[in-house]
Amino acid sequence: MSSAYVRSRRSRAGRSAIAVLTVILGLTTACSVSGTPVAAGPAIDGFVTGVTAINDSGGSSSTVSGTLGAGQSAGPTLRLPDNVTAINGGSVLQNTTSSAPITSMRIALEAKRNGKATGQPAPGYTELKLGSATTSAAVVMTLAQQLPSEDFAFYFAGVDASGVQGPMVRQEVKALKVGTGAVQVSTSWTVDSDLDLILVEPSGDKIYFNNKASSSGGTLDLDSNADCDIDGKRNENITYPQAPSGTYTVYVNLYSSCGTPATDYVVTVSVGGQQPRTFTGTFTGPGLRTADTSKIREVTTFQVG
Repeated sequence: MSSAYVRSRRSRAGRSAIAVLTVILGLTTACSVSGTPVAAGPAIDGFVTGVTAINDSGGSSSTVSGTLGAGQSAGPTLRLPDNVTAINGGSVLQNTTSSAPITSMRIALEAKRNGKATGQPAPGYTELKLGSATTSAAVVMTLAQQLPSEDFAFYFAGVDASGVQGPMVRQEVKALKVGTGAVQVSTSWTVDSDLDLILVEPSGDKIYFNNKASSSGGTLDLDSNADCDIDGKRNENITYPQAPSGTYTVYVNLYSSCGTPATDYVVTVSVGGQQPRTFTGTFTGPGLRTADTSKIREVTTFQVG
């Protein structure tokens, strides 16, 4: 396929689905999520199906039934975005830093009541133990395909080697509802760049921003930041009510950096009710304005049937 692409529909009003993160030799890096995905705590297990520390070879986890405490002001203080946009069945990449080294992270949930914040976490939280003390941690949180509510918030707290928990940090979540079905492939990213998700079907047909619906029923039902028309969503999603048998290939591409220095992303693949798989990576450089799969980054393949 030619690398000279005309992105005819790339406007907020008429943009079709996005797919593929660009692979530019020497400008990009990628990795899969390492560490063991862990079950969410009792209060958040209806919202979050797994929490994983990236590139953490020694981490473990536990669930705690008690309520996450306020912590000590002298303890380690986490820094992360005040708000995040997520989709049901997708994942959120949380890049966190800490004022002092931490050995674990605690994550709780605030489910709002009638749209109003309760101001405190619900009982139950997840404790993610890290392989070693660190002042930075990248964590992938995968959300349930069927969320009990689209209006909620997370609380995070860091714990140092002596067991002292720092203050809780609240993060508002804006959840967008997307299709799930027999196959769901999504990506989310951390900055206001134009990232594309592309899926090639067993037949060779391609779902992407200029072909958002395939004859076999696949649909790119969420596209974001088309041609740097920043919309705040930073998520893309492809869904099939029923998917044809065969091998599928997932790609991502940085269509444009939109002036940002680096784009961290996570891709989530859910097939037939199996445990979702997640893959992370980073793009740098200005981006590559193409959807030619010979020029962009392949993330993974998966089998249906």
